[in-house]
Amino acid sequence: SQRGRPSRGSRLGSRLRGDLVLGPNSGSCPCCLLAAVLGNGRAVRSDEGGLGQSRIAVSSLRIGISGWRYPTWRGRFYPEGLPHRAELSYAAERFGSIEINSSFYGLQRPDTYLRWAREVPDDFVFAIKGSRYITHLRRLQDVDVALANFFASGVLALADKLGPILWQLPASTTFDEKTVHQFLSRLPR
Repeated sequence: SQRGRPSRGSRLGSRLRGDLVLGPNSGSCPCCLLAAVLGNGRAVRSDEGGLGQSRIAVSSLRIGISGWRYPTWRGRFYPEGLPHRAELSYAAERFGSIEINSSFYGLQRPDTYLRWAREVPDDFVFAIKGSRYITHLRRLQDVDVALANFFASGVLALADKLGPILWQLPASTTFDEKTVHQFLSRLPR
């Protein structure tokens, strides 16, 4: 491909299958197991990995990018002259998933999610970053109204194109099983 770009029609990591191998301490980490399950995986703990590794069978793994609007990518990843409005569809032709970051900073509109869904291939999946109001300000507690607002903002309008939702906690967060369990029990299934 020209200048290191993937050729038109080739997509990196559209679908990969196999095992996710976690390091020596990660097999016991509830967050690692949860991440595998939320990524359409089956959490299967095994000592087959050796050297203290754990294996988690993953039925579907996608490789993607975090966001798509980066000025420094213009003329490098995106071809010269590509209209900004075409960047999502261009990136989606080359990756099987893209993380929507703007949902972390504020609620989006349903028509925005619907427009994004129309701009990507049928087998494409968005990863959505959960609201920082829920994770950073409310710290996963007393979030019923905030969760209702987040999901009512249009996230569910992505339908089959809705992939995992990333709930990124502040680095200073100490794991509290009760809080995490209560939060996860409030999420739609």
